[in-house]
Amino acid sequence: MKRSGILWLFLLLGLSVLVLLCCLGTLVVLTGGRMDMVKASAFPSDGVALVEINGVIASNPQSYPLALTGQALIETLRRADKDPQVRAILLYIDSPGGDVVASDEVYKALKSLEKPVVAYFGEIAASGAYYIACGADKIVAHPASLTGSIGVIVEMPNAQKLMDKLGVEMVVIKSGPHKDEGSFYRGLTEEEKAYWQALVEKVHQMFVEVVAKERGLPEEKVKSIADGRVFLGEEAFRLGLVDELGNFDDALKLAGELGGIKGQPRLIRYRAIPGLLESLLGGLKGLLGLNLYPRLMFKFAP
Repeated sequence: MKRSGILWLFLLLGLSVLVLLCCLGTLVVLTGGRMDMVKASAFPSDGVALVEINGVIASNPQSYPLALTGQALIETLRRADKDPQVRAILLYIDSPGGDVVASDEVYKALKSLEKPVVAYFGEIAASGAYYIACGADKIVAHPASLTGSIGVIVEMPNAQKLMDKLGVEMVVIKSGPHKDEGSFYRGLTEEEKAYWQALVEKVHQMFVEVVAKERGLPEEKVKSIADGRVFLGEEAFRLGLVDELGNFDDALKLAGELGGIKGQPRLIRYRAIPGLLESLLGGLKGLLGLNLYPRLMFKFAP
């Protein structure tokens, strides 16, 4: 393809994105673009609040398509904790983890709640999702759930070869040699890789210390399994990473017992509804690959 054709292709793509954003803006005006917390309950009596963590956990609502933000989750947990009908909280987790800061903030919010919290692992509760679960009073895992993945990852796209083929040159004027580290238009030097590796290891140590403290495990034991691998729920139980094996009903029953509820607990469902703008813009950025800046993540799989 000739260079003129490539330029026209980029121009057409840019115009398409602009038109889409204009349409989104109109929809946002009509429907609102905020994150609303909805409590859905048909029972007037005391019960267990069900709060779900589904998908990637992000600090910014536009970081990933349909991602759940840490602040939205924290607000949901605090509302459930203050609800006079709620005696305990059941945290249903089906997530590969996410941003480091968001995961740590939710973990600390869990530790500050007054009511007992039981975390239940569905299909996957790995990396940052497991980090969060460490803040619960009890952890119940399905025997076949995937968990663990105790580790940190930073991904930096490198499009230098592509840009060379297209004849695109990036001119950079910077105040210091490290100012453009992680930019998509060039790779890292060996010195820069070593620097980022040191950052990852520091955050990884923080993860190890949280697991050791909350699970009552020796730090050296946690380090021996904190190499990023995932475990089935039954193996995580043998390693001391979870308290019990069971299904959702078992976790619900345990939450009810911790909350002093006799008999079968009633569910009071709390859920976060993402605003239209966050959802659509997050999806658009994910499709176009616009999350190009380096970010520390507690996340399983790329």
